[in-house]
Amino acid sequence: MKNGNTLINFGFKNKGKESNIIEVDAHGNQVFNLTITNSAKDMTYVYRAYRMQFYPDNYVFDVTK
Repeated sequence: MKNGNTLINFGFKNKGKESNIIEVDAHGNQVFNLTITNSAKDMTYVYRAYRMQFYPDNYVFDVTK
């Protein structure tokens, strides 16, 4: 990734019951970890994961607004 981190996708985890998306930094520290419950009955799994910028670089969150 542009920031040097790595995004890892475990699409078939826990015998297909879960998918897991993890982002690690260059030192191996987890900076993001998402576990999704799959529908083994419907065979829906996370096949591929992408990290996308949600807000522009100049976005500032203001809790008072």
